[in-house]
Amino acid sequence: MLCVACGPQNLERAEVPLAMGMRLNESADAAQLSPNLAELRSIMVRNLILEVPLVADRNGLPVVPVDVPKDAKGLLDKYRVRLQLAFCNNNEEEFFPFGHPADLKAWFSGLQTEISRNLDLLKGFPLERVIIGGTLLQVAKETEHWRTLLMQLRKSYPGIPFSIGARTELLENSKLAALSDEITIDYLPMAGKELKPESRTENQRIAALAQRLGKPVFIYRANIIGEEQLIQFKNRLRFWPAGAKLNGLAINTLYAIVPTRDDHTYYGLKDNPDFMEFVQAYRVHTLK
Repeated sequence: MLCVACGPQNLERAEVPLAMGMRLNESADAAQLSPNLAELRSIMVRNLILEVPLVADRNGLPVVPVDVPKDAKGLLDKYRVRLQLAFCNNNEEEFFPFGHPADLKAWFSGLQTEISRNLDLLKGFPLERVIIGGTLLQVAKETEHWRTLLMQLRKSYPGIPFSIGARTELLENSKLAALSDEITIDYLPMAGKELKPESRTENQRIAALAQRLGKPVFIYRANIIGEEQLIQFKNRLRFWPAGAKLNGLAINTLYAIVPTRDDHTYYGLKDNPDFMEFVQAYRVHTLK
């Protein structure tokens, strides 16, 4: 049960594990891993989503320009933080410069090679999950290629859940969620005053998809940005049917510094004491 200050009716779904996100965009960003993990320890959040960028090379094949930091395993052990990886692109034109890949076999092979190379950097560390996500519309209908990719990754890295993450609409209109171990959601950003109806609709759509496929939900990008951050966060945890299972929610960013250290971007939460007070109370009462 949440504390009284968290809401008189306890509308937020309790016991949803929380994670904080950081994104690698440049080689220098790796230096932020240690202070980020120290921050997570100080706020008693024990889960990190590390977003590894995906772009295209000059031939249009997937490439990871910034690898997982070489000292990641040691730092994660030191701070006792669990790790989840999300291989994500943020720009469709940057990831698909020539549109739909002409050679799908080469494209998916390149994607597998880049993911495997980074997973090997963490060999021996117990990853919580691996997500491949972002703007995937160009290849969303390539079901058999995705099926083969996930099958080969699961065979090479047994015990790790692998999923394809995207906006709800894309997952509804493709078979990507059916291939995944979890329904992994890049949550629709919302702004304005009518946040509650939009959130209710979105959460019920996600829950309906999860129920149809018999799978749990993991929100790997909560996309809490701009104004009314606390309301946005609460709404991410509300309006879920009783039978819906939420494996976690990640408070993400597009930058290397985790949101709770950030006081100057739309994702920043350092200058929002009300948000942080609520998160602390929520985390203490869920103990995840």
